Amino acid sequence: MSRLLVVALLALPISSWALEPEVQTAKDEGMRIYGLGIAAESIPLLEPAAEAGDVEAMYYLGEIHRLRHMGLTREAMAWYLQAAEQGDVHAMLRLFQGGCLHRR
Repeated sequence: MSRLLVVALLALPISSWALEPEVQTAKDEGMRIYGLGIAAESIPLLEPAAEAGDVEAMYYLGEIHRLRHMGLTREAMAWYLQAAEQGDVHAMLRLFQGGCLHRR
């Protein structure tokens, strides 16, 4: 049973691991503010979580930048790309809709 748990934990993306409590609190407040339609004020609250690897925060930062500037800016694409690289399907769709093809 414990071997199965270890395998399951290793299969989780890093972003699903717990954030530091203060970063999680800031992210939660940022998501609350975003939900109220005050997206610009949520940027400094979401950035620490995104920089710590939180895919949801990355995606929503991309959304904020896209909506604020009425299109895919470099900042929006950078956040979407980071989220897409972690497997976020919504970020992949935003990049596809914007015509962004990332090649290495």
